[in-house]
Amino acid sequence: MEENFLHLLCLTIVVHEASEQETNNAVAAAKAAFPAWSQLSPNKRGEYFKKLASLIREHTNELAALEAVSMGKPLVHFFDARVAADRFDHYAEAGYNVQGTTSVQTPGYLNMTLRQPYGVVAAIIPWNIPLYFLASKLAPALIVGNTVVLKSSEKAPLTVSKHRYSRSLRRLNEIQSVKVATLIQQAGFPPGVINIITGFGNVSGSILSQHMDVRALSFTGSSRTGRIIQAAAAKSNLKHVHLELGGKSPAVVFDDADIETAAKQTANSIQWNSGQTCVANSRVYVQDTVADKFIEVFKAQFEKAVAIGDPLEKGINHGPQADEAQYKSILEFLESGKQSGGELLVGGSAALGREGYFI
Repeated sequence: MEENFLHLLCLTIVVHEASEQETNNAVAAAKAAFPAWSQLSPNKRGEYFKKLASLIREHTNELAALEAVSMGKPLVHFFDARVAADRFDHYAEAGYNVQGTTSVQTPGYLNMTLRQPYGVVAAIIPWNIPLYFLASKLAPALIVGNTVVLKSSEKAPLTVSKHRYSRSLRRLNEIQSVKVATLIQQAGFPPGVINIITGFGNVSGSILSQHMDVRALSFTGSSRTGRIIQAAAAKSNLKHVHLELGGKSPAVVFDDADIETAAKQTANSIQWNSGQTCVANSRVYVQDTVADKFIEVFKAQFEKAVAIGDPLEKGINHGPQADEAQYKSILEFLESGKQSGGELLVGGSAALGREGYFI
């Protein structure tokens, strides 16, 4: 596998951007597949889930390598395949758990509610942990009988992105898109049940948000985009929208804490996946009586923990940023911190002597 993979590094692969018509075609395919899929028993749907979970585990190493090449995630940080497979295995057994309710609280009446699938569901996923989000959105929607159109981020079409860390890499994007889609096909899912497109938010994402045949939409991403999606849904068919938006993840350290452990864990939170995670401890509040000690230990932990380099190499745990836009944005934040009077304790600049988007 490693020998074959090295040959792939010389390829220039361009991902096709879904047009308005192609996005509409994907929704139409999901709509056509819905009646037959929704009539299957949860057990039957679960059989496809178990096959896909097994295939994902079987191809873990390949998926990890493709993600390292595409968006820079070091191999040591790749847990996505395991979690994605576990998600499909879990929901394979959960189809019968979704039930309605009954009540006799109204005298003379037996009240009942039924839960039925929406129909076509859209899912829009972020770029930093794509395979995880793919499974987290597909599995619960599919097991209860919905069909899905999933749009991957333009930065990482199904766990990939427009990222460079050497001259031999340009846009090695579609390989893993094709790989995941191939696994879905190998698992035997009927055509139209899962539809995967790649594109920008202002074309395919916008169409899904306002499409009259999309009955529900799940989005993980920025608050700004979430507001746009919510407004588009309200102006169209009032589709149900589930939003998981950006936030902050502060940590608080008091003087009775284990300082070594606290410093190690907060440093890991910030550095994991080269800092590209929504749960990074972007703020760490430390009680003043132990602040100096914490900073000293934190700095030592951070310097010791970070091994920058090719994410495909063993021992490397800090790869490049996903693309030039992310790279420049981070450098701008760092410069803003300096201009605001912040003290730079470690790192905080482009990695000298390295070609690519390393910080």
